[in-house]
Amino acid sequence: MTERLRKNLLLLRSAAAITVLMGSTLLAQSRDAAQYISLAEAQPVINAYQDKLPKSLPAQATHDPGAWRQYVRQRDREVRARLRQGDLDTLANLLLFGTSYTKQPVMTPALLNEISSGASQQTVAWNRYRQRLHDLTAGLASPGNNQRLIYMRSLVENQGLHFQTAANLDEVQRFLAANLVRMLRDDQSFAAALETARKADAEGEFKARSQVFEQRGISLDTTLFPNFAIEEALKQLKNRGVLQPGSVERVAVIGPGLDVINKDTGFDFYPEQTVQPFAVIDSLRRLGLARSPQLTVTTVDISVKVNSHMNFVRQQAGHGKSYTIQLPLRGDVHWTPEAVSYWQKFGSAIGKSAPSLTPRQEEGEVKLRAIRIPASQILRLRPADLNVVLQHLLLPADRRFDLIIGTNIFVYYGEFEQALAQVNIAKMLKPNGVLLTNDVLPTGENSVLEAIDFSTTIYSDRRADGDRIVWMRAKKIR
Repeated sequence: MTERLRKNLLLLRSAAAITVLMGSTLLAQSRDAAQYISLAEAQPVINAYQDKLPKSLPAQATHDPGAWRQYVRQRDREVRARLRQGDLDTLANLLLFGTSYTKQPVMTPALLNEISSGASQQTVAWNRYRQRLHDLTAGLASPGNNQRLIYMRSLVENQGLHFQTAANLDEVQRFLAANLVRMLRDDQSFAAALETARKADAEGEFKARSQVFEQRGISLDTTLFPNFAIEEALKQLKNRGVLQPGSVERVAVIGPGLDVINKDTGFDFYPEQTVQPFAVIDSLRRLGLARSPQLTVTTVDISVKVNSHMNFVRQQAGHGKSYTIQLPLRGDVHWTPEAVSYWQKFGSAIGKSAPSLTPRQEEGEVKLRAIRIPASQILRLRPADLNVVLQHLLLPADRRFDLIIGTNIFVYYGEFEQALAQVNIAKMLKPNGVLLTNDVLPTGENSVLEAIDFSTTIYSDRRADGDRIVWMRAKKIR
């Protein structure tokens, strides 16, 4: 452990900041073309934000279509480059919480707080951290068939690091330690911003949370329970007649993500998996909102890793192969009865129970379930490479979406780009279509979407452990 790392860790005083943590037709890529938002389409947003446009937006691009086209393509490349930083955050979480490469228990917030408070380096916390650092370095050097380690090794190698010699491994270990310090420091600053907003008012906190990651790397990680909040929102939309029984046939999921090793759960004893597309199908079927055999779900993502996973899963389904989702539930959290009920029934409308994988003892107390999704449900998926902030799919009126879902997506963008995303979403929604998101999007005279209402779902007795789902739709032309 370097002296610099030790000093940096001593600066981290808040445990709360840590926890805020193929040409085959079988692939069925969305056949709809992705198109960048034009200057004419973006002009109302540009005019509305005239006094707070991004500094990166050249003045000429606000009125010259050619300069605008050049800007959005460059901005698209910049946004996609943020995926690498998100992967580095996931690598730091793997160091803290992974168990597939080590026999050490996970690093709890209490242990990390002990390290950052200046405790002796002979404590259990320091010894556990140092061993994890050693074990992850060894795991990356010899990843075997561990998907996460193989991917993370390539990420580390892209930093110019190697694994051939003892000196190389020492350098890798120093990089892993510095990367962790960087992520924890970022988490601390984000948590401080949220705390300041929280002290002001609940609405201020929600708005701040919805933009706090504007400069952060874009993470692929996902968890189960935002889908519980989506189901609760769908239930209320049905009860209020906003969505009619059997009316939902075409759905888009923005940023479906991959369950790699989320900071809130930290499980990595099962293969990487996607959850949200199947959760949406399951909820729609269980609530009777989608009875049609024509139901399709277009997954929209900018990540090659996510899109490749979706394509592979669907290709396998074309050969009749099912997809098993592991559903571990932390046993040390006091979940609400409703959250537990959702976990227990997840997949019941589209799949069957399957044997679950067994975690290592180091994972702690874990309740286990697994669900096997048949090929017929997987083949409903249509992957599409699309940056919804800057692009939309060119869709005829009869092929627009009844429902678009985006959770923990718009949080990575500022207000101007959130407004551009609304324009793109509106072009893909049917006239009475609904957008569900757990991020607040700007509304006002010039916005093209309006908020209908919102629903709030609590997951556990932990502070702020829940989601507010905002219901939005295109404004009616008066």
